[in-house]
Amino acid sequence: MGRGSRAPVARGIDGLPNAVRAAEAEIATNNAFETAIIFDDAGNEVWRQQGDGRSVDVSEAINRGLLSDRIFTHNHPNANGLPDDTNTFSSSDWRIAIQQNVRVMRAVTATHEFTLTRPAGGWPPVTEAAAIGFKLDRRILFNARQEYQQEAGRRRRAGDPRRIDTGEMTGMAAHQAAIQTAEEYGIGYTRTPRRR
Repeated sequence: MGRGSRAPVARGIDGLPNAVRAAEAEIATNNAFETAIIFDDAGNEVWRQQGDGRSVDVSEAINRGLLSDRIFTHNHPNANGLPDDTNTFSSSDWRIAIQQNVRVMRAVTATHEFTLTRPAGGWPPVTEAAAIGFKLDRRILFNARQEYQQEAGRRRRAGDPRRIDTGEMTGMAAHQAAIQTAEEYGIGYTRTPRRR
C-alpha cells in the first residue's frame, strides 16, 4: 500500500463495517440498559453512552455534532414488554435520525435488527421531523386499536376468554406504522432476524 492509503474496511454482506456488527453483538441481548454507539463509515467507534432500561441520553452527541453522516446503533431492551421482533424505532429515534442527518440508524434486540436508511436525496426537511414523529405515533395508536378490535372479535366469535396481550399488539402496530411512514417519505426501513 502506498503512503497515506488505508486498508479497506472489512464489511459484511449488508455493507456495514464489521465493527458495527461486533458492537451490536455485545449490546443486543442486554435487557438491563440501552446503549447507543456512533461509528464513522470506516467502522471506528466515535461515541458510546449507556442509559437505563428504556432510553439513553444522546444530547451530548447531538451537541458535539457527532451524528451527521454517521452510523448510529443502539439496543432496545425489553423493558417495555414488546416482543423482540416488534421492538422497533420510537418516534424519538425517527426525529433524531432526520434532525441530525444520520446516515444509518439501527436498533437491535436479541432476535431482530431494525434499520432506517437516509434516502439518496436526503431526509425530509428538519422542519417536518416533529410532524413525522407525531404522524408515526398517531399511526401506532390507530393500528393498535384496529389490531385490538380485530383480535377481540376473533376471540369473541371463538369463545376464547384469554386476555389480549396489548404489548404485542402495540409492537405490531409500531412496526406497521414504521412501514407506512417509511413508504410515505421514501425512507429505507427494514426489520430482519439478527445475524449472529
